Amino acid sequence: MTREPKPTGPWAGPFGAAYTERNRDETVEDVNDEYEERFGITQTALLKRLFDGVDRDARILEIGCGVGVQLEILQELGFEHLYGLDLQRYPLVVADQIRPYVHPVQGVARHLPFPDNSFDVVCTIEVLIHIPPDSTEAVLDDIVRCSRQLIVGSEYFAPTRTEFLYRGQRGIAWKDNFAALYEAGRDVEEVDAQVIEYVGEEPNTDGDRFRSVFRLETDD
Repeated sequence: MTREPKPTGPWAGPFGAAYTERNRDETVEDVNDEYEERFGITQTALLKRLFDGVDRDARILEIGCGVGVQLEILQELGFEHLYGLDLQRYPLVVADQIRPYVHPVQGVARHLPFPDNSFDVVCTIEVLIHIPPDSTEAVLDDIVRCSRQLIVGSEYFAPTRTEFLYRGQRGIAWKDNFAALYEAGRDVEEVDAQVIEYVGEEPNTDGDRFRSVFRLETDD
């Protein structure tokens, strides 16, 4: 496991550790059931669509991978070269134990510890929403730098930057039109994007009323 200098911020401390504890036993079935209840489509179906046509030998990096359940979905879809980056060491240790096909790397999104064009696909799933506004542009720049083919995202959506309460806390979550942010001033082109709406029967209090799923081509 590659280890970068210890990161700082709420996700690197007890708040992030509590998140890992809540999700360490989450299964692909759990994730699919949650997505179908929220949006009427499984996460497997969404990722199958977003990764349609991608070579199964492609090198894929998920930023903010946690314990790796999303990478397990990709592994079930036939992808073999899977890398996961996270702020914390703890979820990466868990991922290494239960999903040995994932290559775990500790690091921060604004300074990705990889050379240019290291991956065919770089993806984020509910991660850009937690990047502070003053760091977002640097993070998007580094994601584009490391991807030689595609960028895939699934993020909370709003037409403009909007802060929302996340587990009762301020200053930790913002929704936005992230696909448009990528395209502003960067050499990327949107090839697939959709905003899906929450359809669950129970009130959704976490700000995820609309979800943007997108796929962008990079020009390496």
